[in-house]
Amino acid sequence: MIKYKSEIAGKQESGSEMETLQQDEAALREQEQRYRILFENMAQGVFYQNADRELIDANTTALELLGLTQEEFLNRTSEAPEWDIIDENGEKLPADQQPSIYALKSGQPVKDRTLGVYNPQKEDYVWMNVNAIPLYKPGEKLPYQVLVTLHDITEVKRTYEALEQAEREKALILNSTAEMFAYYDKELRIQWANKASGDSVHMTIEELIGLHCYEIWHQRNTPCEGCPVLKALETGAPQETEMETPDGRYWRVRGYPVFDDAGQICGLIEYGQDITHQKQVEIALKEYSEKLEMMVKERTEELQQAQEQLVRREKLASLGQLAGGVGHELRTPLNIIANAAYYLKATCTKAQTDEATQQYLEMIIAEVKKSERIVHDLLDFARIKPLEKIRIPVKDLVAQVILRQSQPNHIQIETDIAPTLTIYTDPQQMEQVLTNLISNAYEAMPDGGSLLIKAEGKEEQTQISVIDTGDGIPREHIDKLFEPLFTTKENGVGLGLAITSNLVEVNGGQISVESEPGKGTVFTLTLPA
Repeated sequence: MIKYKSEIAGKQESGSEMETLQQDEAALREQEQRYRILFENMAQGVFYQNADRELIDANTTALELLGLTQEEFLNRTSEAPEWDIIDENGEKLPADQQPSIYALKSGQPVKDRTLGVYNPQKEDYVWMNVNAIPLYKPGEKLPYQVLVTLHDITEVKRTYEALEQAEREKALILNSTAEMFAYYDKELRIQWANKASGDSVHMTIEELIGLHCYEIWHQRNTPCEGCPVLKALETGAPQETEMETPDGRYWRVRGYPVFDDAGQICGLIEYGQDITHQKQVEIALKEYSEKLEMMVKERTEELQQAQEQLVRREKLASLGQLAGGVGHELRTPLNIIANAAYYLKATCTKAQTDEATQQYLEMIIAEVKKSERIVHDLLDFARIKPLEKIRIPVKDLVAQVILRQSQPNHIQIETDIAPTLTIYTDPQQMEQVLTNLISNAYEAMPDGGSLLIKAEGKEEQTQISVIDTGDGIPREHIDKLFEPLFTTKENGVGLGLAITSNLVEVNGGQISVESEPGKGTVFTLTLPA
């Protein structure tokens, strides 16, 4: 405490001077009393320390903060080992760094220093905001004492530390997730983001702050169409969608509105999950499923074709046996009829028979020839000779077939076959196949037209196409063309194309047909090269 002393010099003073002096002393005592009342009732702790580092006075608040009595306080010095003072980092504070000592030594005030002082009564540290102000006597350059104020910030610091801890825990939790979390203002500027958000674009969290989300992840100057965060702002309700970023990654994005105490939207939260791998797996599964369906479909068609072919072969075998038997049985009576008709025609002159008889004999001979062709077809259908396959030039085979058939004058024939193209087949059987196809083409063009025979190589196969410009085949007949006994000809038996198909198959090939009524027909043979 500052102590005021007054000495009255002189042994003789007038009565008025004595009175004045007494009045001054009374005023000083009154001023000191007011100061003491203010000093003791201050909400802040206050203490004084002199230049010798002696603690000379402290108010009640200071003593409570320090956990000391007045006597305990006055009996200590700044360097006393009983003091336990730490800085903001929890480090022990050396005596010469205490604010009061520093102010005395430097003559400079210390302001807003945060320190923790161990309070023995509370058995804990009390955190204070400390200010130290050096005091000077008039005309002196060094402070004779220091005034120290103590402001209790323990609760504030604990609250702040709790907030910091909560923030650290929040950051620790959110930064430990692989999903993106970010907080935006209503203009979609990033206010906070977790580590995954920065890692997704190779940026730090600090670099993200203040940027627009659509600039970072979508390289745009405007918000994205269908943005769930923007929809959350517009609707006030959570939104979710899947989005693709320009780098080809897929994301499941959710947007959430954040409301203030007044119920108004004050910000937005975005949650983003990288689902690229999941999406790739879905796409791969879809492609595999489609491929599997196609494989099943193809396999089913192959099995159906194999089954149909098996049934067809069984039918052909049965029909072949029947045709062979019928052919043999009919050949003998037909020969007898033919011989008898020729004999009668040769022995009976026109003078001996009338004109009607001669016409009937010609009719018998013609019908016998027609029946012989039918019997010949039946026998060809019934028996297929063993294969004698060789590799032959396609051009030579086609030329030989054309040469052996009489070409109608009203039909123009063209070929487009490279000399190097070959097929591995039975020449006699393949000659019969081409003969049947070319004969059918002639018959399909009774009023004239053109016939093109061309061939081309494809990998280890050769395709031969017989193309006419005839009447074409109705769609409803296409699937029945190669069935035995199916025919659209007035006098046909329906074995020609059945035999043709059978010969192609036993030679390891395939036959197909395309036709458009009024424009013509294309028969295509695919055979081993």
